[in-house]
Parts: sequence; C-alpha cells; structure tokens
Amino acid sequence: MTAPTTVLLVEDDSADSQLIRRAFEKADFGMSLMRAKDGDDAVAYLDGIERYEDREQYPLPCLVLLDIKLPRRSGFEVLSWIRRDPRPLRRMPVVMLTSSQHTVDINRAYELGANAYTVKPETNAKLVELLGSLKEFWIEKNEFPVMAQGPQFPATQTDAQANRDLVRRILLVEDERTDALLITRAFTRAGFPGVVEHAPDGRLALEWLDKQVAMGIPSLLPSLVLLDMRLPGMSGLELLDAIRSRRELKRVPVVVLASAQDAETVNRAYERGANSYLVKSANPDDVGRLIQFVQQYWLIVNRGSTTAVKN
Repeated sequence: MTAPTTVLLVEDDSADSQLIRRAFEKADFGMSLMRAKDGDDAVAYLDGIERYEDREQYPLPCLVLLDIKLPRRSGFEVLSWIRRDPRPLRRMPVVMLTSSQHTVDINRAYELGANAYTVKPETNAKLVELLGSLKEFWIEKNEFPVMAQGPQFPATQTDAQANRDLVRRILLVEDERTDALLITRAFTRAGFPGVVEHAPDGRLALEWLDKQVAMGIPSLLPSLVLLDMRLPGMSGLELLDAIRSRRELKRVPVVVLASAQDAETVNRAYERGANSYLVKSANPDDVGRLIQFVQQYWLIVNRGSTTAVKN
C-alpha cells in the first residue's frame, strides 16, 4: 500500500489555517499539508478539476481535516459530496476539525459519514497536542483505503461534559478468545474506566446492540465498537452493514480491529461505514500499545455523538 503523503485542510479562516499549519509542522507529520479555502475549493481539489488537475502538484490526500462553517459550500455539504461520490474517493477518511461543540453538529457529522469529530482547542500548545494525537492515530496506526480506481466492492459544553460523565461502554466483537482476553486486559491496564462488553460472533453482537436500543436509554449504547472482520456466521462486514442500517446506531463509531490488511478488505470496510481500520498483532505488548492509542484518540480526543434519536 502506498505511503500517505498529503493531508488536505479545508479551512476558510486564514489565521486558523496558519495556526494549524504551524502545529502540523511542530507535530512533525512528515508530509505536506494542502489547504482549500472554502467548500467549493475543497470539492475542486478532490475532484481534480480547474487549477487542481495536476495530481503530481496536488495529490489526493490520505486524510481530510474539514471545518463545518465554510463559505460557498458548508463542510457538511462537502462531506455529503465525498460520501456520495461513485469513485473510491468515497472511502477517504474525513475528520471534522471545527470550533463547534454543539450536539446537533456532532450528530449530523456522524450521520453524513464523518470518521471522527475533533474540536479546535483554544491555545497553540493544545493545538500542537491535538495534531500530535491525530498524527499518532491516523498516520501511524490507521490503515488507509486505496484511493486509486480499483474493484468496486458520525453540543453545547454542558452536553459534552454530560457525555463524558456517563459510564463508557465498548463492544468488542471478537471470536478468538485469546485475542479478546488480550484486548480486554489491555483496556484495563490503560486505565479505561468503563465496561468492555464482549460478543464472540456477529449475531450475538447484533442481538446485544438491539437489546440496548430497545431499552431506550442512550447511555447503554456503546461509545465504540471494536470489530473483527473474520467472524463465524455473520461476518464483520455484514455486522457493519446491520449497524449502519439502524437509525439508532448510525452514529456509533466502529473501528475495525483485524488481522487482515489487504487493500480489498480495507476498502470494503470504509465503503460499508467503518470509522477507522487498525491491524492487530499477536504480540501482547503491541496490543497494549494499540489499545492505548485507541483509548487516547477515540475515547478522549474524538468527540462522540449523542446517541438518542428523536422522531
């Protein structure tokens, strides 16, 4: 798989753009940061049209950092355009990087297919720290989809604080007992304060999720689903389809944690709605480090949605 070389920042504010660029450099991403100044400019860049036709000068990014409030075309409209695109472009990971903490914006982003949601911090030091976390997770740990044409195979400050105060639940869908024990113990050693629920196959995982939904209590839904691909009976991809087809579960982040890292499997996972794709190791120390990254990024840095759904 080709090493990632470019990140696209979609940000209309010149001052914010400069701050992010400096933080990006201090975080030592080791790749170029391209900027689109509004929504239409972002679409033109990704589409490779107008002044962006030269892909050597303007390469497709491995990751899009997308603001919400943009002139000409909003961040939500850009995200919707990406996810509707019939080309492999629809697989591209998109992380919202915005100042909005409103629950309605967080939920809308996940509903449209955002891979993650992060809020711009107020200080330069915190911004450098945030970009460092983005680099560690998305660049160093995450498996990227193949973007070249190939086989076609998800508040107010009070709301955000309230979400953090709830008991966190992670649903681990893993049929290998040894792997499940390693991952569960790694969460305990990483200091995860919540509960790790384990389902040994896709059918039982879906039954558990449906039971939580039926109770009608949003805090019972998982903050994160860790999903293996190779499962007995219902496969990981089939379970992912079932999760994304349920209105109450569309916003729940699903991170694939699998041993397979072939391009076709990675691509299919993103196309079916996975938020991220990680490759697990048989080495307990490597598993521990990976789970620390998962906890740091998905349960601390990333903003989760509010899972209650109003009719």
